[in-house]
Amino acid sequence: MRSSSASGGCGQDCDAPSLARAGTFLTRVAAGLLSAGLLAAAPGASAAAPVGVQSPSSGGLDAPAASTTAADADEDAANDTAAEAGAAPPDAATSPDATDDRAGAASPPTPARHDAAMSLDAASADTIDVDAEAGTASPPTPARYDAATSRDAASSDSPATQAAAPTHPEENAPLEPRLGFGGELRVAGAVHRPSASVALRGDYSWRRAALGLGVELNPYFGVGDGDVVPGALHVFASGEHRVPLGRVTLRQRLSAGPAVLLAATLGHARGATGLFLEAAPLGIELQTRVRRLAVVLEAFSLALSAPATRASAAGDPPLVRYQYRASVGLRF
Repeated sequence: MRSSSASGGCGQDCDAPSLARAGTFLTRVAAGLLSAGLLAAAPGASAAAPVGVQSPSSGGLDAPAASTTAADADEDAANDTAAEAGAAPPDAATSPDATDDRAGAASPPTPARHDAAMSLDAASADTIDVDAEAGTASPPTPARYDAATSRDAASSDSPATQAAAPTHPEENAPLEPRLGFGGELRVAGAVHRPSASVALRGDYSWRRAALGLGVELNPYFGVGDGDVVPGALHVFASGEHRVPLGRVTLRQRLSAGPAVLLAATLGHARGATGLFLEAAPLGIELQTRVRRLAVVLEAFSLALSAPATRASAAGDPPLVRYQYRASVGLRF
C-alpha cells in the first residue's frame, strides 16, 4: 500500500513541475521565433535557433533544463515582454552579432561602396581575362596613336611635301670638288715683266692632293724695243695641296719643267732650252652647280721663265724673266 500510495502521490506531485517545464519550453520557443523574425528582417542578419532545447517527444529534457530556476523564468518573462514591445531581447541586444546586424542596417553606404569596388574589380578582371584569351595586350592609347599616324600620313601626302621632294637626287647632292682624272684651263697675266700665259693641264685629284702634267704658252711683252715676241713654251709637272671646305677648296700649287724659246730673242737662238718654275700659294676653287666644274682663282703666283740661262755667243745676257702673276681658270 505504501509503495502504491507513494507512486500515486508522486504522480500528482510531478504534474506541477512538468507543467512548469512545459510552459518554460513554450516560452523559449516563442521567444526564439520572435528573435528569428526580427533578425531576418534586418539586412545581413542571420537567424538564431534556440540552443539546448529538446522537444517533449524525444523522451524528456536534458539536465540543465531540468534544473531551471526561478531566475531563468524571470529572464524568459523579460524576453517575452521585449518581444511583445517589438524590441530585441536583452541577450540579443548585447551580443556582438546583434550589434553588427544593427550597424549594418543603419549604415547601408558601406556595403554599397564595397559592392561598387567589387564591381570595378570584377570589370578589371574581365578585361584582363579577355586580353589573356586574345593573347595580346591592348595599346595604351589607341586613339592618340591612330591620330598621330593619320597626321603623319596626311603630312607625307600633302602637296607641300610632294613639292619639296627632289625630282632628281643629283640636284640636291652636296657640291664637292672633282676627284679622279680631270683637267684645268688657266689664263694668267704678269705685271712686273709684262707677259701673258695660257696653260692647259691634266691631273688626277684626291681629296687633299693632285698631280698633273701640262703645257703653257707664255708670250713676252716689251722685249727690246717694246715688241711682242712669242716667248717660251713651258712643259711642266705640277703638284697641289688641297684643303676642301664644302663648295670651296683652298689649294697651293707648285709647277716645274723645261722652258723652250719659241723665237730668236735678244741674241738667243730659237729652241734654246732653260728652266720654268712657278709657285702659287694663294689659290681657291669654287664649285659650281655643274657637276665636276669649278672656277679657279689664284690671286698671286711667282713664275720664273728662263729659256736661256747662259749668255749668248755674241755676249748677250741670259734671257730670264720673273713674273708676278694673277690667274683665273676652269677646273673640269
